[in-house]
Amino acid sequence: MGIQVEFNPDLALRNYSEFQAGRRAEEECLPQNLQAGQTYKFLKKEARNYWLQGELPLLETKGNAELSKPLASIIILSATHFLLNGEVCTKGEYMVTEVFTDNQIHFNSYAKIKPPTKINKIFICCSKRFYDRVNPIKEQLEQKGFTITLPNSFDDPGHEARLKAQSATEHARFKAQMFTEQEKKINHCDAVLVLNFAKDDQPNYIGGATFLEMYKAFELNKVIYLYNPIPLGMLEDEILGFSPIVINGNLDLVT
Repeated sequence: MGIQVEFNPDLALRNYSEFQAGRRAEEECLPQNLQAGQTYKFLKKEARNYWLQGELPLLETKGNAELSKPLASIIILSATHFLLNGEVCTKGEYMVTEVFTDNQIHFNSYAKIKPPTKINKIFICCSKRFYDRVNPIKEQLEQKGFTITLPNSFDDPGHEARLKAQSATEHARFKAQMFTEQEKKINHCDAVLVLNFAKDDQPNYIGGATFLEMYKAFELNKVIYLYNPIPLGMLEDEILGFSPIVINGNLDLVT
């Protein structure tokens, strides 16, 4: 005998007309007057598990996986499994945090999409080999009104190489310090711009340090711009996962 449990990334309820027609309980249906800030009860057949630590989309279902776009953003307050006439069901309460009245996309699967961030501050990151190409790009962005934070060690690109030649311990300490500094810089900015030019025979090069800066920006939910397309190779899939905006050298696309 197996245990059947569903894991639901949303709460899908029937149209209120199903209750009015006597075909569904009121808790199985969407509220007739859905309002932000209000709490409502729900009832679903079968044992269902819901995420309780964040916002989920509220949908209308017609059955057979026929679902509407998200109608609202909700937080599940409680969910309990119980027997109703010998059938396993799930009942609970949810609070509406926002009702959607436009045609915008508000959720990516179960993840709520935050409104676009106004970009004011940009952290430029790239390989040291490209530091000589930073200033013209910095100046163009400043002319557009952006505040620019320059890459680590920009004023002394050779500092790391000198430390590495002198002492492995000092070099390791320096790298640790750079990781701490880059997190502060990225957290202070709205976006990062990755300058990924050709390095030797590697097109659109992104090195290890720059990759870590991209990851930190992703982790901090910052916008990531790529000056050139994503490089092919070992990190391609990971960089795709960051969902960067590729501008193909067009700084007008930085908005």
